[in-house]
Amino acid sequence: MISTSERRARQVYASLPWREKDVVREWLVTGHGLLDAILNSNVLGSGQPITPRDARRKALYENDQRQAAEHESAHLCVAAAVGLDAKYATISPNGSGECGFSKGGTPIQRAATLMAPEIWINKFRRDAFPNGAKGLKGDHKALSIYDVFVMRRAMDLCIDVLRDRRAVILAAADRIAKLGFYVP
Repeated sequence: MISTSERRARQVYASLPWREKDVVREWLVTGHGLLDAILNSNVLGSGQPITPRDARRKALYENDQRQAAEHESAHLCVAAAVGLDAKYATISPNGSGECGFSKGGTPIQRAATLMAPEIWINKFRRDAFPNGAKGLKGDHKALSIYDVFVMRRAMDLCIDVLRDRRAVILAAADRIAKLGFYVP
């Protein structure tokens, strides 16, 4: 027996132009039901129809932007917490970012600030970013000058700060993701 919503979805599908039917069929191939395929494809809404590939590309872009925002937020919040002068954090539409903080401080303070994004994403946000942290090449290069003693002390300090300031980091990341920058 066919439900009323399924019957109505079939009627709507039958009335669609052939190009929009093609987009709905793309959604059907990915395993969606007819009603979900019609709704996800945006064939009834204003604007262009959305293919599954377009939807996936948009979701990946938004995830990358969020990771970039949390990356810079972790730098900024740890820098402020360990006593460095944290000035700003910003991300661009291509996913690159920058965090401005004073270059002074002890080696442990600087190392803790530099390693913050990798620890934040890989330890505290593994559920949101299962593929791990990205964009760490510059941070790793800057960390390469420190010895094992400094790195261990910095890691302990960094983990303590990140654990204590979760809400602050996420709030700053929300602002960075929304506005593209954050100034504490």
